[in-house]
Amino acid sequence: MGRWADIRTRVINAVGDITESEAQAFVLDAARELNAEGRWYESRVSLGTTTAGTGEYDVTDSTVDIYAVLVDSVPYVQATTKDIEELDASVSTLNLGTPIPQGVFASYYNTSGDLRVSLRPTPEVTGLTIVARAILPIASPTWASADPIFPEDFDQVVIAGAVALGLDENDDRADLAATHRAKFEAGIKRLRSRKASRIGKGAIQLPAPRRMR
Repeated sequence: MGRWADIRTRVINAVGDITESEAQAFVLDAARELNAEGRWYESRVSLGTTTAGTGEYDVTDSTVDIYAVLVDSVPYVQATTKDIEELDASVSTLNLGTPIPQGVFASYYNTSGDLRVSLRPTPEVTGLTIVARAILPIASPTWASADPIFPEDFDQVVIAGAVALGLDENDDRADLAATHRAKFEAGIKRLRSRKASRIGKGAIQLPAPRRMR
């Protein structure tokens, strides 16, 4: 039996009086939130190429969020949509140092619910490659045999999140959901911390060589 099936069973036992389909929905919702907020399941994706005079670019539908962007192999600094609005309104300006940063980016969802990326300054050259590090979604698994993509010690975190969702559906038990929700949110922070510890933060400082005697 795969870990997904075990997680589903444990959620059913904890919540009680729910179907397998309901339990699966709660588990997937919790797992997807854990993945998105913990920024765990990632990959390098292509966003196509720049178009001169265009600062907004579509992101593939199979992407949850963007947290790093390179344009023509040059990293852009992550900003917020508010930063982009202030730049567009000339309320603020970019101090572009050399050799980097060359610009900033911000990801956002448009009114149609589609993920997009803003680049500033707006590219002046057509054809520069845009590459991103993206958080990918968790697809609906083969429950009987598949394992989640996150580490096994986070199974209980997903269970806590799913149980909180299940209990919250019942008005008489909604107050019990808070404890499970707190465990789930603590697990999200722990997963993000583990992810951060796997990612380099710049040049590695090596110890000075010892003098040989």
